[in-house]
Amino acid sequence: MKAVLHVINRCLVITFYKQNAAFFGLILLVLVGFIKSSEHIAIGSFLVANPSALFYLYFIWIAYTVKVILFLIPTIHKKENDFLESYFLLSQWIKMASVFIASFSLMVPMVFYSFFLIVLAINTGYFMSILSLLIAQIVLVSSMAYFLYLKLNSLPFEKSITTIKLISNRIKPPFLFFIEYVLRNEIVLFLLSKFYICSIVIGTSLLYKTDQFDLRLLTTGVLLAFIGNVAIMHKYVWFQHHQMVFSKNLPQSFFALSRQYFLTIALLIIPEMVVLLRYYPLEPTILDLVGIMLFGFSITTLLYGLMIKKQTELGDFMTALFWIVVITTFMILFAVHPVVLGTVYFLISMVLVYLRHYQFEYQES
Repeated sequence: MKAVLHVINRCLVITFYKQNAAFFGLILLVLVGFIKSSEHIAIGSFLVANPSALFYLYFIWIAYTVKVILFLIPTIHKKENDFLESYFLLSQWIKMASVFIASFSLMVPMVFYSFFLIVLAINTGYFMSILSLLIAQIVLVSSMAYFLYLKLNSLPFEKSITTIKLISNRIKPPFLFFIEYVLRNEIVLFLLSKFYICSIVIGTSLLYKTDQFDLRLLTTGVLLAFIGNVAIMHKYVWFQHHQMVFSKNLPQSFFALSRQYFLTIALLIIPEMVVLLRYYPLEPTILDLVGIMLFGFSITTLLYGLMIKKQTELGDFMTALFWIVVITTFMILFAVHPVVLGTVYFLISMVLVYLRHYQFEYQES
């Protein structure tokens, strides 16, 4: 039992905390360096005194659980972790105990804060909040353990085959290949990305109800929103240059190639475009509407173009993303119209695709 726990902890738990050390360090810096102990107690007391407010906390915990799951899926299937396929040979008791302990270890930040809230609730007599917190912890940890059990307990030769047919079995145009893949295999990533983007767009639009702002605020909001497609674009690079690498041998013109890429991206950003049009806060003019939509589209295409310039991990790409935000924000502050920004970024994307499509080779890590 100790050996099994040691292996799972080294392969999954410790690796997770190492890869997210910067994230947890930032959270710890904010919680310890900027918030006083009395303020922690005040926030905790407000949460336990208002059960409805706890649901906002539960949403954060669910997001954290999804983050852990998104880490576990590729980590379990790494080549260096192939030996985890022998997990199904263990006894049932050892399998269940090991995944529960590993799940508890992965959810330690959430469990500790829940314990803090439960102590406050006991001192103040809010027993319904205690029950709610306990149920939330049990459900989330159990869900994580069940997911981990299913992933580790599958036989090495098993293939996951879905019966859901999102698109008919007729011949599909190439620009739908990746969209079908995302909806079948990366639906959590897709939904979380769209939720973030639409929330930023709606939040920025609502600011116009409190004061008079020009187009620059909305352009900045669109910039911060549409870079939320970075994870989907990173997955698109992997799909197009690893799973569909044989397509490079097809006799197609650059026009047909770029049309396929940009149609795929255009379909992927339909949800945020609909939200942007629905909550557009200014007096609608053709130039501004076209400009803001072109700008959002071009930001997404620019992410793809920069990712095929040189292969980088998603975490390493954040440096380039930071400079995109800084440079673009600087130009927005100097009132560069989104039509100009969108046109320039789209042309840069076209050039990068033209130069790098056939030269770029995706190396599986």
